[in-house]
Order: sequence, then C-alpha cells, then structure tokens
Amino acid sequence: MQTFSKIAELIINQHLIRFAKASGLYSIRQTGSLLQRPTFDGGTSLKHGVQEAQAAGLKASTMFLDIKREFDNVDYGTLLRRPRSKDTPEYMTRWISNFISYRQYPIIFPGTPRNMKGINTRIPQGSLLSPILFIIYIEPLHSCSDPTRELIISYVDDIQITVSSPSWKMNTQLVEEAYSRINAAASAIGLSLSTYKTDLMHWRTPNERAESCKHPIVIDQQCVEPAPKAVKWLGFHFEPNHTTWIHFVKRLPLAQAPFERIKRLSSLGGRLTSYSAGRMAKGIMVPTLFYGPKFLKPSITMCNKMKTFMNRVQRWITNCFYSTNTIVLFAEAFLMPMDLYLEQIRDMATIR
Repeated sequence: MQTFSKIAELIINQHLIRFAKASGLYSIRQTGSLLQRPTFDGGTSLKHGVQEAQAAGLKASTMFLDIKREFDNVDYGTLLRRPRSKDTPEYMTRWISNFISYRQYPIIFPGTPRNMKGINTRIPQGSLLSPILFIIYIEPLHSCSDPTRELIISYVDDIQITVSSPSWKMNTQLVEEAYSRINAAASAIGLSLSTYKTDLMHWRTPNERAESCKHPIVIDQQCVEPAPKAVKWLGFHFEPNHTTWIHFVKRLPLAQAPFERIKRLSSLGGRLTSYSAGRMAKGIMVPTLFYGPKFLKPSITMCNKMKTFMNRVQRWITNCFYSTNTIVLFAEAFLMPMDLYLEQIRDMATIR
C-alpha cells in the first residue's frame, strides 16, 4: 500500500507541476523542486539583477531571508484555496485534500501511551508532493512594489530581496519596507520569517575601491549588519565585489575530504578497481568541486589549486607515478582536463 501511495504521489506531482506552470500557481521568480528551475537559476538571476543595476549606475543591496519552520505552519484551508482559485481539475484538488487531511501524529514521551492526535496544519516532509505544495502556498510573498527597482527570488523557503537606488542609504530604507511587506504577507498565511538567519549585502563593482558600505537595517527590532566578506545562499558564496575566491576555497576542502577518506580505505592492490575509482571520482569529487562554475569563474590561482587536486585524483585512479605526464593521466583516467570541463559546464548551462 505504501509503494502504491508513492507511485501515486509521483504521478500527481508531475501533473500538478505542469498545471501550476500553465495556470500561474507559482511565480516565475520561484525556483527549486520545479521543472528546469535548479539552484543555478536562482544564483544566475541574482547575479544578473545586481550587475544590471550596477550597469545603470545604481547601488544594489540584497537581503537574504529564511522562512521559519516552513512545512510545519502550512494551513490546509489556505493551501486548498490556492489551486481552486485557478480552476484546478477536481480530481487533483480532491487528491491534494486527501493527502494533507485526516493526518494523525502520536505524542511520544517516556512512560505515557502513544495517543494519536489529529492536526490541521503541516505538510509532511519527505514526500515528493510537499515541495510543490509549499511553493504554491508561498506564491503571494513574491509581489514587488516596483519591479524595475526590486527583485525577489526564492528557492523553496530561501528568499532574497534585491533593491537598487542611487545610494546605499536609500537601499536600506527600501529593504526595510520590502521586509515589512513580505512579513505581513507571510503572517496572513500563517508563516513567519526567521530574523536571526537574515543576511544583508551591499554590492560593489569589481573595480570599485571605495570603502565598503556599513549601513545596517532594522527589522523586527533587530539590527542586521552587512556581511563583511561573503554570504552563502543556495550553496554559493557571494562576495560584495563579485569575486569568487571564497566560494572555491570552500568547495576545494569539501572535495578533498571524501577523496582522502576513500583513498585511506582503498589501499593499493585492494578490491577497488581503476574503473570503480573513476566512477567514484566522477560521482563524488568532481560534482562537489565543480559546483558553481556555471556562472562563477574561478581565479587563475584557484584554477591551479583545483588542477593540482584533480591530478592527485587521476594518479589515484590510474595508480601512476607522480612523474607521469598529466596528458597521459587524462587519457588513462577517462577524465577531461579541468579547463575543458569548466568550458563544457558553462556551454551546457548556456544551451539550457
């Protein structure tokens, strides 16, 4: 019965995503858990919006928000009104209603009976259908007062608000006004924003030598200072002057850690063949290291560090000497040179 339910969830999820796109149940500014809307779209849209404002001679500032306990505070009635307002097919509305209604949870405490309690809020986490339902639920949070000066992009429960004006001081006022508007919209549907997870960034151009802006914002009686170095959003580390050093400095150890562990557990002459080692490198180390180059370009110094690490991985795969020519390593390990790999990643992102 559980297997049948998971299959039914997959089918309904595919139908609901297609219908939601056609009927406007979610905003074009929402990404995540949608067809062809990965983290790359969110990061690229943010970077493009900031650079577009700077090209027009404006100052850009971004506030990064997070919704508090997102799935636990979804109201069933409010959620069902959203698809019904867009003439969603009745069979789909009934299935969603059945999926989120009549749920019971036990209260587990040592020494007490596990009594089942009914609930009328919360979307179950771990289900294929939960992310798209939550995306539909928070669509009202993406309304902009002035689309030419304000950009709102979200990835499920992670939201960023970018504003632009002639000065950073005016940006702080615009950001505070945008927060008040979005917080009111969230409260209307039973959600709240996590202020202690809020980050602020005042962007600069790569050639700008002036001192970085230190204007804070005040939201819910809490002062939020601008990030001094970088802000992590969707796994990307954004720096105020658009450099990418911090992002790839963080990615390199993340790729080195599993490599060292696998290398330690797979001694020479063990059961791990060169083919298996290559598959593990392509499935673990390479995707971890090259997360971000679709729109973030590593510096020459960082490229050299990444090449050194990839050469170590290739020598481990082929069990070759350190004096072996790197051109031979590429052929034997069935891995492309890093420059070609980065070019392929960008080309595939451009084509998509």
